[in-house]
Amino acid sequence: MLLSIFYRDDCFKSFFLRAVLREMNWELREHDVKSPESAEKLVLLKEKVGSGEAVITPAIQTTEAYSHEIYGILEYLNERNPGSPMYPDHPSARLFTRSVLYRSIKPIIQAWDETIETGDAAALLQLFDEQQELLEGIVKSNKTLRGSPDMPNYSEILFGVFTLAVSRHRQIQSKAIATWLKELMARQSFKDLAPEIDKLFDSSVKASSPSLTGGH
Repeated sequence: MLLSIFYRDDCFKSFFLRAVLREMNWELREHDVKSPESAEKLVLLKEKVGSGEAVITPAIQTTEAYSHEIYGILEYLNERNPGSPMYPDHPSARLFTRSVLYRSIKPIIQAWDETIETGDAAALLQLFDEQQELLEGIVKSNKTLRGSPDMPNYSEILFGVFTLAVSRHRQIQSKAIATWLKELMARQSFKDLAPEIDKLFDSSVKASSPSLTGGH
C-alpha cells in the first residue's frame, strides 16, 4: 500500500517513524515540509480531512487514512502490516513495549530538541544514562520482544535512533548496547538515515560554537 509521510529533518519523531516505515512493507513517499511545496500539500490535505491548517509532523497519509498522532500511527501501521508485526505476540510483552513507548518518547524529544537548539548534548547524555538499564534489558530480551525474529520492534527502533544520536557525542560504553547498535546500523533503514542525523547534530554544534571571526 502507498503511504506518504510528511516530516521535518530535525524532528525526532520523524526520524523514528521514517526508520519504522523502512522496516515495513510500504510503498513509501517522503515529503520534507521545509519545502514550501510539501508544506502546502500537507496544509491542503489537512483542510480536506478537517484537521486544521497547522503543519504538524510527522504525519502520514494512505488511501484510507490521515493522522499526525504518533501513538495512533504506530497502532495503525502494526495492524496494517500483519506480515511484519512491530509488537510481540505475547500480551505481557506487548504491554511492556507500549509502556516503553509512552514513557520514553516525550523525554527523548525534549532532550533531542534541547541539544539541537543549544548545541549542548548534556540533556541527551543524561537521559541516556538514566535509560541505559532499561535499554540493556530491551537489548538482552529483544528476541522475545520482537514480532518478527529478524526485524527490530518499535522500542528498539525508538532507542536505536536515540542511541545513534548519543553516539555522535559520546562513545557507547555498554558492550551489549554498542554491539546491538552496530547491528542496527547494518540495516538499510538506519544506513539511510544515519547521514542525516550526523549532519543535523554537526550543524547544531557548529551553530552554537563561538565564531572564529568575532564571536564572544
